[in-house]
Amino acid sequence: MAPIPMAKILTEVFKVATKPLIKVITRNVVKSPFWKDSVFLRFGRNYNKMSLRLRLYAQGLKRNKEQLEKSAKMSDEAALDLGAELVANGATLLFGLMAIALQQTLSGQADQRKTDEKKRQEAEQSEMIRELNEKVLEIGLAVEYLDTQMRSMNRLVLSMQSYNDASRQTPKKDGDMS
Repeated sequence: MAPIPMAKILTEVFKVATKPLIKVITRNVVKSPFWKDSVFLRFGRNYNKMSLRLRLYAQGLKRNKEQLEKSAKMSDEAALDLGAELVANGATLLFGLMAIALQQTLSGQADQRKTDEKKRQEAEQSEMIRELNEKVLEIGLAVEYLDTQMRSMNRLVLSMQSYNDASRQTPKKDGDMS
């Protein structure tokens, strides 16, 4: 079974964790006028306007600015909900991108470790082959040396046999004709 990529797990965990967070943000944002007016309401309303413009453009419908403003008008509560959802989705996206970057970094490091290990093994094998070649050359030299020694001994033995054969033969005397 293949392991589940960390980016998917972390993103799904973050999505599950952000659902209650969106509700908490929506409830508590009313207490802070800065966040309510500057961030969440503005995000919600601008997103609604952009999505309306996009829908109208996709359908080929033309509206003037006044008609767009009237169509895009939404309540503060709906804008807060939409803004909170956008902020949470943006945070989820950012978190997911960070998780993907982390996974790619870890994957790159694992690949680098594998490459380094392979290079190390190749270097060890190369060193072993070099050592074996040296030993084969040493054995070859030893065989040649022993071959030379054996030839020398053969010559010595042959010369000794010639000497022994010559000494066993008695010189023939001139008067003896046997």
